[in-house]
This record gives sequence, structure tokens and C-alpha cells, in this order.
Amino acid sequence: MANYKLNVLIEAVNEYFYAEQELKIFLKTWVPGWWESKTAKEREDYTKYTERSQEKYNTVNMLCKLINIDMKDLFSIIKCMNRYERLTKWEKCLHISHLIDENVRRFLAISDELEHYYKSTGRRRMYAE
Repeated sequence: MANYKLNVLIEAVNEYFYAEQELKIFLKTWVPGWWESKTAKEREDYTKYTERSQEKYNTVNMLCKLINIDMKDLFSIIKCMNRYERLTKWEKCLHISHLIDENVRRFLAISDELEHYYKSTGRRRMYAE
């Protein structure tokens, strides 16, 4: 199993989520129309928010390609952790214990060598010996 720091992945994905949230908030106030009819400030703001969001997405995409994990799985587990942290006021998600750390790595692994583990929990399957 690859040896990488999950905290770096968590921070990168959360930065992408924050950039997307800022873009969504900006687009709620954005009035559609011809690009040429927009003021320079409006065009600059639009470009700033979209480029920031795209930059964060590309960072997460490169990290996922570098360590060979599926980006959709990474997004789902980080959203799950954020939801759990938000609902239970638990702020220890960034300090993952060793056991949970291994389960997260198994969940994110793409390779078939982990077929003896449940993808959702990382527990070993009963029939696997």
C-alpha cells in the first residue's frame, strides 16, 4: 500500500471545496449577459473565481494521479468526514488514528490486490484467508 500523508489530501480537497463554494456564491449574484457588456471589474472577478476553482481541481487531480487513487472516492470520503465533523462537532478528522488511516488507504486504493477487503470499511472479508 502506498505511503502518503492523508492530511495533505484532506487539505487539498477541502481547499477545492471552498473554492467551489466561493464560485457558487459568486455565480448567484452574477447577471448573465454578453461578455463584452460586463465591466472590467465583473470580468476580473469572474475570471478570478473560475481560475481559482480550476487550479484547485487540477491540484487534486494531479495528486490523485500521482498516488494512483480514484478522485471520486477521495471526494466521497472527504465529504463524509466533513459531514461527520459538522454534525457531531468532532474536530479530530485531521488526526486520523493508525487503524482508520489504513482503512482509508484501502478505500482509496484502485488495485485489485485488495479484493479481500470491503471497499466501504476496509475490513477483511470473512471468506478471505
